[in-house]
Amino acid sequence: MGIHHNLAREELYGVVPAPPGSIPNFTSPPSIAQRVVAANVAFMLLSTAFLTLRLYTSLFILRRTGFEDSHLVFVQVLALVHGITSCILTRYGLGRHLWDVAFTVFNRNFGKVSTGLSYSLSIMFTKISILAFYLRLFPQKELKIVIYTAMAIVTAYSIAAGSEPFYACKPIEKYWDITITTGSCINQYEVFLFSASMNIATDTIILVLPIIMLWSVHIPRSQKFGVVFMLMTGGFVLVASMVRLVHIVMSYHNTDMTWDFANQDVWWALELHLAIVCGCLPLGKSFLRHHFPKVIGRST
Repeated sequence: MGIHHNLAREELYGVVPAPPGSIPNFTSPPSIAQRVVAANVAFMLLSTAFLTLRLYTSLFILRRTGFEDSHLVFVQVLALVHGITSCILTRYGLGRHLWDVAFTVFNRNFGKVSTGLSYSLSIMFTKISILAFYLRLFPQKELKIVIYTAMAIVTAYSIAAGSEPFYACKPIEKYWDITITTGSCINQYEVFLFSASMNIATDTIILVLPIIMLWSVHIPRSQKFGVVFMLMTGGFVLVASMVRLVHIVMSYHNTDMTWDFANQDVWWALELHLAIVCGCLPLGKSFLRHHFPKVIGRST
């Protein structure tokens, strides 16, 4: 009886005290959780459509599959895992104010359902896939060195950021159990800042490399338009990374993490799935050339 009574009392309290002028609401609180669900579902459908077209092109038009195809399929699985875990987190408070989340619902649940590893690995494999494609396009030795260096940097910081839950706290249980008062944890926001900054840096490299390659190449205007369109899509990924960094900076001293993370997760999903779309675009010309030759032309 005593244990059940204590649990009932804890359910009456939010994770943090409500700010002045606010009253905790555990039954029908303000929530933006629907944004998380809608963004992950919509962007997943978008990237799935582009990946399906890429696989169709590889299997039935070019009749060959490569390293990038298998990588992007694996990335799509990781992206699905990220979307599912984000939706699961809405059950434990994601999208609600932290004072509107019952302590027993949040503690030992929210921290265990981590989206960081699936997100980081998805971004890592997508960028490696795009960079591997660049290796076939760039004959210059200097550019190949840049590409291999970029691959190494992407791998290193992605693994470091994605595995953060495993080393962030000592003892490790402190990461998800806020009742543990002993031990210590690193500043999680600093890891987010580091990851977002490195994503912006590597996005910029991936965006600039084709421009360097195409600077002296003479191709028809219609083909240049197609290349520019592909680069603009890469620019959208860069913008998404920048906006996410702005959100992280703005929420640096904000303790309302469940609300802030929901807004950030929308941009995580956008950045992740746009990166997959970018990984699929290099075969877009082969698809268009096969089905719409009058539009795209038959030149390789």
